[in-house]
Amino acid sequence: MKRFSSRSWVFFFCLSAFSLRGASDPWKEASSFFDSKKYPEATAAFSKLIGQFPQDARGYLGRGKAFWLQKKYPEAVKDLDEAVKLAPKNAEAYNLRALAYDDWEKFQEALEDFGRAIELSPANAVYHHNRASTFRALSQPEKALEDYGKAVEKNPKYAPSFSSRGTLHADRFDFAAAIADFTKVIEIKPEDANAYFHRADAFNALREDVAALDDYARAHALDPKNAKVLNNLGFFYLVRKQYDPAIAELTKAIELSPSAEIHYNNRGLAWLEKGDFEKAHADFDKALSIKEKYPRAYRNRAALWLEEENYGMALADSTASVEQSNGTEAKSYRIRAAARFATGDEKGAEADMEKAFILGPQSPKGLAVPVPPQLLLEEKDAEAAWLAKDTPDSRARLAAARNAHAFAILDRQDKTNSFSALEEAAAYAKSAAVLQPDNAGHHFLAGLVFLELAGAGEKKASAMAAQSFTQAVDVQEDYAPAWLELALLSASEERPWEAMLAFENALEKDPAATAPYAVGPLCAMYAITGETLRGEDFFRELAAANPEVPSLSIGSAILLKHNGDDTAAAEILDNIIILEPPDSLSHEYAKQLLADWKSDL
Repeated sequence: MKRFSSRSWVFFFCLSAFSLRGASDPWKEASSFFDSKKYPEATAAFSKLIGQFPQDARGYLGRGKAFWLQKKYPEAVKDLDEAVKLAPKNAEAYNLRALAYDDWEKFQEALEDFGRAIELSPANAVYHHNRASTFRALSQPEKALEDYGKAVEKNPKYAPSFSSRGTLHADRFDFAAAIADFTKVIEIKPEDANAYFHRADAFNALREDVAALDDYARAHALDPKNAKVLNNLGFFYLVRKQYDPAIAELTKAIELSPSAEIHYNNRGLAWLEKGDFEKAHADFDKALSIKEKYPRAYRNRAALWLEEENYGMALADSTASVEQSNGTEAKSYRIRAAARFATGDEKGAEADMEKAFILGPQSPKGLAVPVPPQLLLEEKDAEAAWLAKDTPDSRARLAAARNAHAFAILDRQDKTNSFSALEEAAAYAKSAAVLQPDNAGHHFLAGLVFLELAGAGEKKASAMAAQSFTQAVDVQEDYAPAWLELALLSASEERPWEAMLAFENALEKDPAATAPYAVGPLCAMYAITGETLRGEDFFRELAAANPEVPSLSIGSAILLKHNGDDTAAAEILDNIIILEPPDSLSHEYAKQLLADWKSDL
C-alpha cells in the first residue's frame, strides 16, 4: 500500500524495543522476514510465538502487520484488537490497526485509532502524517493540511509530510505553496529525485520555465530510469510547440517504459502537431492497444482523422472519447462538432459546440494562465456539480465561476497577458455566456475580452465584441455599460450614427455612471452627423430629469456654443461653477472650458 513506506519505521522500532539481545532472539528472527518481504513466513513465525507467549502483545502486533501487508484486513484487525487489549497504552498498536482499517476503507475507524495513537504519543509526527492521508481519502483536504502541519511542527525534518503536503497543495492548484514544501524536502534530502520532479511540475504550472527545466534535469540526473520525468519534460516542450525536443524526450520515456500508454499518446500528439500523420497514427494505435479505454488517445486520433478529412472515423473516435470520459473532454466535443458539421449534421454540431463552450478551454499545465487557487477549486466543484446534474442552479454556479476565471485573467496584476492568455479568457467568458444566456453581465465580459483580443491583432475580435455587447443589451435593454462599449466601438470604427444612438442609450439608462465617458464623444457624434439641434434637445431634457449629473448640462453648453448661442452656453457653465464643489470634476471641467472659450474670443 502506498502509505507503508512512510509509516512503517515506528512499528519496527517498537518491536526491537522489546526484543531480547542475542543471535537466537526469536522475536528478532520473526521480524527479519519483513525486511525480505516474506510475509507468509512472518505470519507463521509470529503465530508460533503467540502460541509460546499468548500474553505478549508483540506476537499479535507482528502477525497483525503480516496480515495487513498481505491485504488480509479482517485477520489483521482481529490480531491488532488483541494487541490493544494486551497493551492498551501502546500507541503503535492503534496506529497499525488504523493503517489496516484505512486500507480496508473503514476510514472512520481509522480516524478513531489514529486519534488514540496521537493521544498516547502526542509528539509523534508520523501519526499525524498517517491521519492526514486518511483525511485525504475522505476528501477533507483542510483537515489533512492541518495534520501535515502538525507533523512538520513536531518533526521539522520529517520529509514525507512536506512531500505529501506539497502534492496536496498541487492538487488544490496552490502551486506556490507546493514549491515551498518540495523545496523543504530538497533541503532535508538533497538527493530526492521525486521532490525535484514534483517541484518541476509546480514551476511548470506557474509558467516559470527556466526553473521547471532545471528541476526536470535534476530529477532525471538523480533518477535516470524514471520515465515519468521524461514524459513530463516531453509534454513541457509539446505545449510550448517545441516538437523536436518533445519527441526526443518522449522517445526516451518509451524506451524506459514501453508499456506505458501515456508516452505513446503524447508523442503521437507531437507528431500530429509536427504534421507527420503516419507516425502519429502509429503512436495513437499503440496507446490504444495498450489501454483500450483511453479517451484522450481517442480524442487525439479523432483530431488526426479530422485533419485527414476522414469525418466518419473522426466522428467514431471523438464519440468514443466523449463516452469514455463521461462527457468531460471539451476538445472531443469540438472535434465531433466539426465532423458532424462536415457531414451535414448541423443540429448535432450545435449541441456539441454548446457542450464544448460550457466545458471551457481546459488548457494544459504550462499553458493555462495562473489564477488564484481558491477560484480554481470553486470552478472545479461547480463543474462537477453541473456534470452530476444539469440544472439552472448548477449552471448559474458554474457560469459565475467561469466569469470569475475570465476576469481574473484580464485583471492579472503583472498585465503580461499574451494572445493565448486572452484567448483563454475569451473561452471562459464564452462558457459563462452559454451557460446563462440571459445574463447580460456574462455577454458584457465576453465583449471586453474580445476588445482586448482586437487590440492584440485578432481581426475578427471587434465584430465578436460588438456581437457580445449587442447580446447583452438584447438580454437586458437597460444595461448601460454594454451600450457605452457599443458606442465607443462604433465611434472608433467611424460609424457615427450607430455611435450616436448607442451613446444616447447609455446616458438614458445610467446617466451618472456613463456621463463622464459619453458626453464628450456624443457631442462629437452630433457634430459629425449634423444633428446638433437634436443633441441640444437630448441634453436639455436629460439634464432636467437628472440635475444631480452636471456633466449633462456641460453637454448642453457645448452644443449651444456650437450652434452659436454663446450666452446661454456660458450661463450654464457659470451655474455649474457656482453650484458644484470646487474639487469636483464637473466644476474643474466647466471652469476650464469657459476659460478656453474666452481665450478664443
